[in-house]
Amino acid sequence: MMRLARVATGPDAAARGIARAARRRHPAGYDRGMDNFWVAAVWSLIPTIVVLGLLIFMLRGIVHMDRNERRTYAKVEAEERAKRGLPPKPPATSH
Repeated sequence: MMRLARVATGPDAAARGIARAARRRHPAGYDRGMDNFWVAAVWSLIPTIVVLGLLIFMLRGIVHMDRNERRTYAKVEAEERAKRGLPPKPPATSH
C-alpha cells in the first residue's frame, strides 16, 4: 500500500514551504540579512591582522638580533685589533 504525501493547500502554503526550505538550507542564527555585515567583515579581517602582527614581530626580532650581532662582532674585532697593536678599524662609509 502506497502512502501519499500530505499536500498543503491555502493562500500561505507557498510561503510556509519557502520558509521551511530556507530553514533547511541555512544554519540556525543566520538571517541572511545585512544586520551582521560589519560583524562578518571584522571577523574576516582579524586573521589577516593577527598574521601581519606576527610577521612584524618576527621581522623586528630578526633586525634587532642582526644589529646586536654586528655590534658584538665589531666590539670583539676592536678588542682583537687592540691586543695585536693594530690601529682601530676605520669607520665604514655608506655608498
